[in-house]
This record gives sequence, structure tokens and C-alpha cells, in this order.
Amino acid sequence: DLGFDRENLLVIKHVENIRSGDDFTKAAAQMAGVLSTSRSTSVPPLIYGGDSFTAEGTNGVTLPINYTSADEKYITVLGIHLIAGRNFNEAFPGDDKRVIVNESTVKKIGWPTDESTLGKKILIPGTDIAFEIIGIMKDFHYWSLENTIEPMAIFHISNEALGVGTAQFTTLRLQPQDETQWRTSLSGIEQLWKKHAGDLPFQYDFVDEAFAQAFRTQEQFGNALLILAALAVVIACLGLLGMILFMLEQRSKEIGIRKVAGASAWNILTLITGSYARLIIIAFVISAPLSYWMMTRWLQSFIYHVQPSMWLIGGIGLLMLALAVLISAYHCIQAARVNPVSILRDE
Repeated sequence: DLGFDRENLLVIKHVENIRSGDDFTKAAAQMAGVLSTSRSTSVPPLIYGGDSFTAEGTNGVTLPINYTSADEKYITVLGIHLIAGRNFNEAFPGDDKRVIVNESTVKKIGWPTDESTLGKKILIPGTDIAFEIIGIMKDFHYWSLENTIEPMAIFHISNEALGVGTAQFTTLRLQPQDETQWRTSLSGIEQLWKKHAGDLPFQYDFVDEAFAQAFRTQEQFGNALLILAALAVVIACLGLLGMILFMLEQRSKEIGIRKVAGASAWNILTLITGSYARLIIIAFVISAPLSYWMMTRWLQSFIYHVQPSMWLIGGIGLLMLALAVLISAYHCIQAARVNPVSILRDE
């Protein structure tokens, strides 16, 4: 759960380069398949604005806060939840000097995450510029899941004190549609872009795909690791098979004598497999703690991760041992069924 609804969110880039980004955004909201629109200076998973602020009553202690500037529809379009206070509203003059912060901001300052925090202010250090808190958002992931949720704020798009410039993105909340409807909606939005932007390239992203892209490197690493592990198992099995065939060839006369002495196929199997089963167990005892340590280190690069289980590693070890026994069982049983006379007749 990212803390907001990332599905069906289309982000149009470089809206600041057209004649009127506001007109384009309003026109897009009237198109079929578009539920609502918003303008902002950044959108998850790339909230890249940030600065140091102080909170009133904290003796000037600075606090780094990431932020974006957005209109009053931003929170609704993204599906961000307010746990206290209100959203920006044109009916309230002066919202350009107010701010909405997330839970992490309030907790970092040491204030309660409830209505009692509303009306308090954060300030730009060294100035008398202050922003009144009118709302508290439930924490949501505005970067990838590899990062913790840090203090974050949303300022009004008309705010001039931060000097962030005009809105660069228009975000569209689209209706859930099938692939054909998606293409139709996207084509219509592109035509609207050409009407407002002329020859400027139409560039866009889907928020869910942007989050997926952030994990693509890790997915590729995991897939490569899986392929290498499979190759290692195949090579190990081929090597084991070769070793077993060589051992059976070298000990064929011993097997024949044991057969004459009354040894069963099971006795022959345990004789052959026992020697390398010990080696597999020793290798597992050495590799299991190392594997656990390496998995733990890799997973620690993610803020939210599972804890590797020694039971899982132990199960893999037993599976490899069982695979080795299965590989050897067929050939050992075949060797045990050979008539001892055919082996020992030249002796």
C-alpha cells in the first residue's frame, strides 16, 4: 500500500512550456474518460523539491522537508487521505500562505497528529515568512519503496515565497478502461495537447509504471540471479552424474563381489551415495550461514522487507540432497542389477 491510489493516473510533462497550462488542464478535465485533473510542480515517485524549515516554538531548530506545490485538486486526484484539517479551497482567501503536511513532518517536530496541530506554523529560516498548517496527510510513498517516508509538505500552487515557478505537470485521474478505450482517451488527450502546445512533443507517464520502473533494476537483478542459480544447479548435477558414473566404473568389481556376498541393491546404493552425501552436507553447513548473511544484507537495502528464514535455506539444502540421491539412484540400481558373473569372469 503506497498510501495513495496510483492506478489510472496519467501525468503530462512540461506543461509550463505551453501558452496556458491552466487552460489545458481545465480542457482536459472535460474530456471523455477523464474524472479530474490537477496541476503541480512534481508528482510521485519524483517529489524533488525540498528545503529546511523551522517550526514555531522549537527555538529555530531546522527540519528538512520535501515538498511540492499544487492546486486544490491535487490531493483528491491522487487519492491522498487527510487525517486532520482540510484541503486547499478557493473559498478560503490566503491559502497561498498555508500548507498541508504529512504525518512524518508533525511527528518529527514533536506535535500530535490531530486537530490540535492545525493553525501552527512552519517558517523559512532567517525570514518572517511563515506558513499555517491547515491539514495533515496520512503518510504516503512519494519516492520508491526503497526509501523511508520523510517529512513532506504540499504548498499552494499560487505561493510565490518558495520561488518554485509555474506548474510543470498536469495529472489526470482516468476512468478504469480496457486497452482500446485507453488508446482512444490517450489519443484525444494528445490532440488536445497539440491544440494548446503546437509542435511541442507530447510527453507523459503513468504513475504506476513509474513506480514499477523504480524497481525494474532490482527485478532484473533477481531474474539474473535466478538464471545463474539454475545454471549452477544444472552444472552441479552434470558434475555429480559424471562422478557417479566414474565411481561405478572404478568400483564395478567391488560391486560384483558384494553382490556375490549377498548385498542388495539398497546396500549398493547406500555404499555409493554415502561417500558424496557427506560432502554435500559439509558444503551445506558452510554455505547456509553465508547465504543467510548475503540475503540479509541485500534485503536491508529495502526499507520494507521480509526476514530470510533458515527454515527456507534448510529446505533448499534438503531438496538439493534429495536431487543428488535421485540422480544417483537410477545408475546405482542399474549397476546393482548387473550379473556379477559378467563382471568377474575374467578375474
